[in-house]
Amino acid sequence: MSATTPVLTKQQAAEHLQVSPRYIERMVQAGRLRAYKPTGGLFRIRLNDLTAFLESGSSIAGIGKGGAK
Repeated sequence: MSATTPVLTKQQAAEHLQVSPRYIERMVQAGRLRAYKPTGGLFRIRLNDLTAFLESGSSIAGIGKGGAK
């Protein structure tokens, strides 16, 4: 069995992608980035889900696979 996947806060995920925490919130709300809410308004993102988001062709500017032309 593999080791536990690292879990990031919204701020840590934003720093990892070099974007704002608000961008992370928007991607979660749009369903483009998976996250879970352990309590209240807080949410956490698994590093594997963040990697999958990047590999899906999503881009910071919203331009990428299926993005703006």
